[in-house]
Amino acid sequence: MNTAFSSYDEPLGPRSDRYFGDGYQKVRQELSRLRIGNSSAAGTRHEGTARLTYPTEWSRKQHRELVPHVSSVDTIMLAISLCEAAVTATRALTPEQSARMWVRHASVRAGSRPHEDLERIPVTATVTAATEDEGNDSETTFAFKVGNLAGNLTIAHPAGAASVSADGVTEYEDLGAIYGPAPHYYSNGVKDHTLTATDLRVDLACGRITGRQHVHTGGGGGYVGAESAYWDSVSPVDAVVGAAQLSQILLYQLDELDRTRSNTLWMRKLEFVADGPIRPSAGDFDGTVEIRRAPLIDRGGKRWRSADMLIKEFRGVTGSCLLAHEIPD
Repeated sequence: MNTAFSSYDEPLGPRSDRYFGDGYQKVRQELSRLRIGNSSAAGTRHEGTARLTYPTEWSRKQHRELVPHVSSVDTIMLAISLCEAAVTATRALTPEQSARMWVRHASVRAGSRPHEDLERIPVTATVTAATEDEGNDSETTFAFKVGNLAGNLTIAHPAGAASVSADGVTEYEDLGAIYGPAPHYYSNGVKDHTLTATDLRVDLACGRITGRQHVHTGGGGGYVGAESAYWDSVSPVDAVVGAAQLSQILLYQLDELDRTRSNTLWMRKLEFVADGPIRPSAGDFDGTVEIRRAPLIDRGGKRWRSADMLIKEFRGVTGSCLLAHEIPD
């Protein structure tokens, strides 16, 4: 069966009531008390403390109050912020060099339960690999934790200063102590983007949804930090937000639900790969998600759908996510 929708709002409801609509843009992320290890070598550990402020209207379902928790989007933004700060500080990158850093790969795994303490969230990152290339981008890979969510992250960056293996840490009050007072791209700039879609088409027989996507980058630039040189490109956060909405529509069609009657759709795993930092936002582009497998399982007498989704295309970003939701009685 094929179904068509004119926008994300048609099957999911007003974007003002949805986390992956406007909700994630309303969350305030703060990363402070940074302790940056004085080395770019493998084994170096970096730390920070995050605080999230969720507005009361971050997401609505049938007049139910939903409890905010550390989301995959929060995790990506905070992990990238700590890791790029570590690269900038340990390699003494100039503002122009740090602006050209970009995220090549990231993965996130959720904990056994939602992380709902949003006041003091421990954020850690340990260098697991570093490759040096004077002529092209070097790469640093981290294993990170944000609360009880964990993952891996690879940042491509200019080589900067020679790799050092020094002991000790340097403390910074916040990202501004490293980058200055301008708005940080992965804390603020990605939330200035607005993603919309048209011509959404669901093919349940093939387990696929595709639609024309458009990203309005807003803001006007002036950001600092990783990917700020590419502020008018489609960001990995745009891709995650788009893939989440495409997945919601596809699964709700599969289970004959609308969002107001659905239970929380949990993102258990997420992975994405970017093929480069320049992903033009001018003009529409295709976003496609497919179901790899989506079994119904019994858990504690309740029926759950567990769905392994493939992010097949989204302006140079591809990946996968594992989602789960309880099927209402």
